[in-house]
Amino acid sequence: SWFANQQAEFTTFFNTSTKSIKELEDLYLEKLKLEAPARYWRERAKKLRREGITWVSLLFISVGLTVFILLNLLSGFSDNEFSKIFSNTGTAIKWSILLITIISFLAFAIKSFSKLAFSSFHLMRDAEEKEQLTYVYLALTKEKGIDLTERHLVMQSLFSRADTGLLKDDASPTMPGNILDKALAAKP
Repeated sequence: SWFANQQAEFTTFFNTSTKSIKELEDLYLEKLKLEAPARYWRERAKKLRREGITWVSLLFISVGLTVFILLNLLSGFSDNEFSKIFSNTGTAIKWSILLITIISFLAFAIKSFSKLAFSSFHLMRDAEEKEQLTYVYLALTKEKGIDLTERHLVMQSLFSRADTGLLKDDASPTMPGNILDKALAAKP
């Protein structure tokens, strides 16, 4: 009787341990599959941060250059020179076209640098979120099995493409359906 009881307990322990080892092996294989993309997203986020800082620096330089040029033009002309320039219609038109062209090019540069900076920072945030989503997915896989539909949604989110980084509207991105809510609801 004692031997049969011990043998049953050992069989139960062995089956439970084998199942646990198999689950941990599967989790480790999943981690190995997602480790390279997580490392890529981390490095990509660092690169995009450097690019964003470069674009912001160029934005500040172009704004400073614009202010400098406008202040020099406006302070360099006295009232007498303005009246002399604008007394002749041809000269007034030439100066107006020149000033409008300079201001337009500088405004275009400012707009371009700001778009590039915001795009870089948005793509950086996207890469950081994908890296964290990878770790959240692995943690959820370890605690509670994720069914095939939820796994598909997470993988789709992880490997979705953000082309420009520019936001089209004010809507926040959609997250895979209720995975975190289900995991939190399962805890006692």
